[in-house]
Amino acid sequence: MHLSMLTLEDGAGAVLSQGGAQVSLVEDVEKGHLPDVVVETKMLASPDAHHSETYLSIAIQVFIPFLIAGFGMVGAGLVLDVVQHWLVFEQITEIVILVPALLGLKGNLEMTLASRLSTQANLGHMDTPKQQWSMIVGNLTLIQCQAIVVGFLGSVVAVVMGGIKTNNFELDHAFLLCASSLVTASLASFVLGLITAAVIVFSRHCNINPDNVATPIAASLGDITSLALLSWISTVLYDAIGRLGAAVVKNWCES
Repeated sequence: MHLSMLTLEDGAGAVLSQGGAQVSLVEDVEKGHLPDVVVETKMLASPDAHHSETYLSIAIQVFIPFLIAGFGMVGAGLVLDVVQHWLVFEQITEIVILVPALLGLKGNLEMTLASRLSTQANLGHMDTPKQQWSMIVGNLTLIQCQAIVVGFLGSVVAVVMGGIKTNNFELDHAFLLCASSLVTASLASFVLGLITAAVIVFSRHCNINPDNVATPIAASLGDITSLALLSWISTVLYDAIGRLGAAVVKNWCES
């Protein structure tokens, strides 16, 4: 691109040229000094600087990621159908309340991360390895902070809604929900953030628009990964609480 500048005043003057930009200066002979310069600017884009995407290329780039996203959503439903019969889901019903809240809030974080990194890649701010590391580390740090806040808020909502529903509050269940939500949000955000960044960098090297690829893939992996981690972590913590309670009761009976 270059700027073309033309004067709107009559008179004799000099023409300065620098880097494709021309400025005509008008010298006022009668007063002996340079007058105000009035210029008109016009952006002229070179033909090879603008890369247009055709409808066919967009359709090809979007079709496979959206197909994967659809299978990911179905997979999350299948995982939920299996884990809902686990002991921890039957004993602590608040986890069922936590699932949609946590998945929905975390999904927003993954979508915004994919959008931010895709925008930076399209602007050329992720072309060198130094720029890539700086951008990825900064965004992963940000999403970790956001995930901790989101996980805590989701657990609080689940505890409150569960207490309203059952008219009962159990402290160990509240701690389990909070711990499970925080660990799940942190681990899932870190793993999915790395995968999203890798997809965007790879798409950039393959001359594929990251906006067409990164967001559907992040959506497809986000729900199923978060749900699987939440189920596994809550089961591990529930078993640990059970073993700890049994050990305390055993020691108390022996004493």
